[in-house]
Amino acid sequence: GTEDAPVSFTGHTEFRIPGRWGSLSLNNTAHNISHLNYSDATGDISGNAIHGSIFDRISIDGYDIDIDNSDNITISNSTFTGSYRAIDLNNCDSAQIFNNTIDMFSERGIYYNSSDDILIQGNTITGVFTNSGVNRFGIYGDNNSNDGVIRGNSIDLARTESYGINVY
Repeated sequence: GTEDAPVSFTGHTEFRIPGRWGSLSLNNTAHNISHLNYSDATGDISGNAIHGSIFDRISIDGYDIDIDNSDNITISNSTFTGSYRAIDLNNCDSAQIFNNTIDMFSERGIYYNSSDDILIQGNTITGVFTNSGVNRFGIYGDNNSNDGVIRGNSIDLARTESYGINVY
């Protein structure tokens, strides 16, 4: 899509019933997805081996971007609301995640695992959580992720079970 003509993947606009359609599953390399509104699906935007793909100016309501085994991914200038793990990267080296807004996620705002040389910069991550007993993390780096840079992010999570940044 474009700024003047975004693409919308949603349920019927009058009734907005979640689960009215499936999900967006990407394969192959070098996707360039921009100006996309994504809601009312049964699943996330997912991709495997989509090296060099760019996600820019996407609005996602209730779902995640879940990418596996893909290097040189860029996710920028996008908005996530009500996600589980808004951005979930597994084995994605040299990824860049910048200038995104993530609000009201269930578990992790940005999660990465086994992903080297990752850049996470200039993101705004917020949430006011009403249920207790669940640990939430604005940014969570897990197993075997090396040489990452996390800088200039704003994280405001209003619960004692919530943490800003956790990197192993």
